[in-house]
Amino acid sequence: MEGKEIEGIIQASDKKEVVNQLRQRQLFPISIRYIKKARNLNSLNLLSNITSKDLYIFCKQYASMLRAGVPPVQGLYMTINQISNPLLKASLEKIYSLVQEGYTLSQAMRKDNKFPIILISTIEAGEWSGTLDISFDRMADYFEKQYKTNQKLCKALAYPIFLTITSILIVYFLMRMVVPQFITLFANAQVELPIYTRILLGISHFFINNSILFLLFLPIIYLISRLAKYHRSFGYFLDSILLKSPYFGNLINKVISARFNRTVAILISAGISIAHALAISAKVTKNEFVNRKLVNIVSIIQQGESLSKALSSLGIFSEEIINFIAIGEESGQVEEMMNKVADICEVEAEAAIDRFIALLEPISVLILGGMIAFIVISIILPIFEMYTFLG
Repeated sequence: MEGKEIEGIIQASDKKEVVNQLRQRQLFPISIRYIKKARNLNSLNLLSNITSKDLYIFCKQYASMLRAGVPPVQGLYMTINQISNPLLKASLEKIYSLVQEGYTLSQAMRKDNKFPIILISTIEAGEWSGTLDISFDRMADYFEKQYKTNQKLCKALAYPIFLTITSILIVYFLMRMVVPQFITLFANAQVELPIYTRILLGISHFFINNSILFLLFLPIIYLISRLAKYHRSFGYFLDSILLKSPYFGNLINKVISARFNRTVAILISAGISIAHALAISAKVTKNEFVNRKLVNIVSIIQQGESLSKALSSLGIFSEEIINFIAIGEESGQVEEMMNKVADICEVEAEAAIDRFIALLEPISVLILGGMIAFIVISIILPIFEMYTFLG
C-alpha cells in the first residue's frame, strides 16, 4: 500500500472521525470531501427498486473488472461509479465501506440485507475457492435470464392490462355518468322495463352509491398481494390454491421448476453442497407452498437420500424432471442435467405464456364488447317500447 493513493467512502459524523479511522488503518488523508445524500423520491425508495437488470449489469461489470486484474476493493469502487440505480448505488457504497473495515464482500452483502441469497452464497463460495470472477459471471448469466423472462412477460401482458383498465374505466363512466341520465326517463315511463334494463339500473345505483368501493378495488388487490408476501400462512394458502388451479397451476409450476433447477445448478457448480443449495433454492422460488416443501426435504438429503427420490416425494415436479435429475445423479452430471431441465422449463413456460396471451386478448375484447352491448341494448330497447306506447 505504501506510496499508493486510495479513494474511498467512509461513514462518519465529522472529519475528525474520518481521520481517526484512516489512522487506525495506517493511512494518511490527503483530502476529505463531504458527500451529501440527495433527498428525493428515489432516496425514499418509492420509485426505485433493485431489479434483475440492475443486478445483471453490476455482476457483469464487476466480473469484467476482476478478469482485468483490478483488485476486488478498487474494482468495487470503480463499479459503483457506473451504477445508475440510486438504491443499488447506495447499497454498494455501504458495502464498500464495510469491506474497507475488514468484512468480506459476501459478509458485507449479507449485512446490508438487500441482495438475493443466491448471489451472496455464490460470492461466498467464490471467495473460498478463489474464483470470484467466475462466480460473478455465473450470477450475471443468471440475472440476465431472469431479466429477459420478466421483459417477455411484461411485454406480453402490456396490451391485456391496458385493455382491462380501459374496460373498467369505460364501464364505470357509463354506469356513473351515462345510465343515470335515463333513470328519470324510465321512472316516469308507463311501460314495464325489461329484466335486463332493471338489472342495469340496479348496477348503476350500486356504482353511484358505492363509488368508494370501486376506487378502493385496486388498493385492496395490492394489499392482498402484500399480505401474501409478508404473512406466511396467508401466502402458503394462496400459493397452494394457485398451484392447483387448472391453467395457471401448470404455468406457475414451469416457472418455479426452471428457477429451482437453475439455482441449484449454479450453487452446485460453485461448490455448495446439495442440502445447502436446496435450502437457498427454497427461498428463490418465491412461492411459500413450494418453499416449505423444499425445506422439509433438506434433512432427508442430509441423511443420504438421493436428490431425485427426495424431490419425487414432494409431488411438485413432473416425472420428466425427476428422471432427468436421476440420470444426472447416476452419470455424475447433476449440474448439466439441472441446467438442461431449466432450459426446457423456460421454453415451455414461455410457450404457455404466449398461448395465454393469445387467448386473453380476444377474450378481453369480447368481454368489453359484450358489456358495452348489454348496456346499449338495455337502454335502447325500453326507449323503443316507450315510443311505440306513445305512438
